[in-house]
Amino acid sequence: MELGYSITSFHSPDIAPGTAADRILERASVAANAGYESVEAGDHHNVHGGGYLQNVPMTARLAAEFDHVAGMFLLPLYHPVLLAEQVATLDALAEQFDLWCGVGHGSEQFRAFDVPIRERAPRFEESLDLIQRLWSEESVSHDGEFYSVDDIAVDGADPRICIGGTAEPAVNRAGRLGDAWVANADVSLDAIRERIGWLETAGGGDVIVRRDAMVLDDDSAAKARATALLEGGYRGWPADADWLLAGSPETVAADLADLQAAGAESVVVRPMTDEEAMATLQGVARARELL
Repeated sequence: MELGYSITSFHSPDIAPGTAADRILERASVAANAGYESVEAGDHHNVHGGGYLQNVPMTARLAAEFDHVAGMFLLPLYHPVLLAEQVATLDALAEQFDLWCGVGHGSEQFRAFDVPIRERAPRFEESLDLIQRLWSEESVSHDGEFYSVDDIAVDGADPRICIGGTAEPAVNRAGRLGDAWVANADVSLDAIRERIGWLETAGGGDVIVRRDAMVLDDDSAAKARATALLEGGYRGWPADADWLLAGSPETVAADLADLQAAGAESVVVRPMTDEEAMATLQGVARARELL
């Protein structure tokens, strides 16, 4: 099983962007030294109550720490030509680049780009097809429902296409159009098993599972800390959420084994807090060694 580190790009307003970036790079170095194979940066816009370090510059910088880099892009919010150019550059910087992509959610993000949220699914499919043509053809002309281009050329690229989502149409989309399905962090083990069935029916692909984590040497302390965070409103999840990696490395090793048995080739970890981030990253790495 491969391990990936999902950076926390959001930072509170009392933390300067430069300080937030330095902390991400420090944790990325810890993950790389612990044996993580990849690192991933997310995509979010129009953030209130803090700041957000954007995906393109962060993934470019992280390519100096990892050979395998992934960047999430909410495709309906980008013009396909710009995104094709940006990803082609990232693909050139990394030994392996994964394009994580989804239809997106949250009306505030779509409002910021003046894109109707109701159009997100058809925009996604048209955009992905056009982007892949731009990477593989010398010159592209296209007159579609949402995008029109005439005689456009960009650098070629061949990233792995990893499509996220939880609902059945999203998982089917990953099987039809992608190389991998990315399971959201709040998808339970049983739900993952069900969705892998949907994925295989739609065409198959690799399975990447996202997991938020709190891993400490003391099993009880880790579980208590995770529970306290959930009770305090962490990500709006219920206090009894069973999809976390929470506990000692020995406990988490059993969780990783269950995910592996279900069909996950890769688990991408996001520490629940900055304070315990380094201990958690190292703890998950030790858990994998116990498999």
